[in-house]
Amino acid sequence: MSAVKQAYELTEKLIELTNQSITIEDRDQRIEQITELLSKRDDLLSDIKPPFSEEENQLGKQMAIWNEQILSKFIELKKQIQMDLTQLKKTKATSNQYLDPYNLTNTDGMFYDKRK
Repeated sequence: MSAVKQAYELTEKLIELTNQSITIEDRDQRIEQITELLSKRDDLLSDIKPPFSEEENQLGKQMAIWNEQILSKFIELKKQIQMDLTQLKKTKATSNQYLDPYNLTNTDGMFYDKRK
């Protein structure tokens, strides 16, 4: 099988993975799968050399369209992860305030005179 067809199949698997809804629980597993497919496809893309047949040209055009869709899904996934991290930081800060409400570490405006 040619490298173009193998890259096409891997891109097809990537588009299927990214089109599925990703929950927080299985997000890490999906990211690992996507990373593995991307590394395999990257290895194949370096093996692709012209001249191309008409079928390989069509496969390449379809892969280019899918790449745009995959990229947009990656951007959405990145935004979800950033929102989750922001929420986690807020939750952690709130939790710490409840655990030790008298631990005020705000030292703005304090001055220590070191002269004797």
